[in-house]
Amino acid sequence: MKTLLGFKYGSMLAGCCSLLLLSSAASGQTPLPAPMRPEVQALLDAYQTDAPWADVNAWTKAQQELTTRPDIKPDLLRQLQREYFIAKQTPGASISFSALGALALRKDLNPAEQKIIADELERLVSAGDNKYFVNGGINLLSHYPTPEHEDLVLRFLERDDRQVHTLLSAFRTLSAIGGGKSLETMRQMAARLQAKNQEYWFLKELNGHVTALETRLKQEAATGRTQAATASLPTPKPAPSTTTTVSPEPPVSTTDWRMWLGLLGGLILVIALACRAFRKR
Repeated sequence: MKTLLGFKYGSMLAGCCSLLLLSSAASGQTPLPAPMRPEVQALLDAYQTDAPWADVNAWTKAQQELTTRPDIKPDLLRQLQREYFIAKQTPGASISFSALGALALRKDLNPAEQKIIADELERLVSAGDNKYFVNGGINLLSHYPTPEHEDLVLRFLERDDRQVHTLLSAFRTLSAIGGGKSLETMRQMAARLQAKNQEYWFLKELNGHVTALETRLKQEAATGRTQAATASLPTPKPAPSTTTTVSPEPPVSTTDWRMWLGLLGGLILVIALACRAFRKR
């Protein structure tokens, strides 16, 4: 009886849950992913402070952990869904880019995770909005050299309404992942801007990125290894410890000489007894 009741109420509960999920899907509502852990939120707040100089150690620690700790990446990806992808579809919700800025520090996004960013950038090439996502997304691609990412970033340089910071982000990323096509485009664009106004405050930085790309391509031509090939190499495993364990020397046996001394004493005793018996005869 109890089993039947348990099955009955369990089925009713499952049915109610299914109805809730279906009504949520029908209304177009996307279930919110879990929020970031408080620990990660504290690191993000410390990194994005307006006054990093107030506590340099805290800011440096936050940047280091956001960049390198593997367990933090899922928190940031979930937060990106919450504060950008879901928020932009929710009337009245405020859009934020804090998680994207932290993800742009990292170098461990897998191809599927990179595609989330690249697909949105692809959409924004023609949309012309969300410049903060554009800048953060372009910065993120600097860690993942592929021909597709290079072509995507170059398309933002072709836009007539590009912002200065988008221009700087594109030059910075292309200096890391670009090839000959990027170098030619960057040279021409920097030359046009300089001819238009030599006093542009950002020209020095643009030219610096052009020089960095020229240097990298020369090095790659000399070594025969491209940036993309280097990025695809597996992370080398730590070398095994070279500490040598020295086994203790076996203790020197102290029984050998005592054994021989005992045998010699016994032999002398036997000889002495034999001589004594011979004299009595």
